[in-house]
Amino acid sequence: MIGNLIGSIFWGVLISAIVVVALWGMFRKLHIDVLQNPLSLIVLVVLFFLLGAQSSLLVGAYRLRGYTDEIVGCASGIVNTGESSLQEIEDINSIRERVIDEYPVAKPFLEKLDVQTAMDYVENGRGLASYVGDAINGMLGRYMLRRWLWMVGYVLLAVTTVLMVNRRRDYTYDLSDMDSIDIL
Repeated sequence: MIGNLIGSIFWGVLISAIVVVALWGMFRKLHIDVLQNPLSLIVLVVLFFLLGAQSSLLVGAYRLRGYTDEIVGCASGIVNTGESSLQEIEDINSIRERVIDEYPVAKPFLEKLDVQTAMDYVENGRGLASYVGDAINGMLGRYMLRRWLWMVGYVLLAVTTVLMVNRRRDYTYDLSDMDSIDIL
């Protein structure tokens, strides 16, 4: 698990660095020197850390999605196939706890398992383990979508801020030299 954590942080920082360098290159093409304007530089540094956090979480969620089949296998190994559906529903808490012991990183998602939805799965002929897999995949999908949206929002906010700061600086005039202007 520590290897997955370190790998997720590494890839998150790398993704963040690539995005910030790409934005810096875009600003250079627009003739905006980010290094000359301290506020623009601060915006890019803050963006690097915000993107690093979100992209690390995103990479971690992708890695957890790779373990979904193992989690379903663990859950199906816990469920006895000969038991009644009511017994399966009562076992959702024990399944949840045992899978959390096996895969602690999945705890936030497994704690949200709904007993009523699990009962619907069992009544429709689908197994409880199938419910666990579908629920985790659904929650991870929504989680990853939120990470992507936060990242896009951060980039748009940073681009807008840098453009506005540099636009304002370009249109600042020195009013002390008013004597040289002919009005009529």
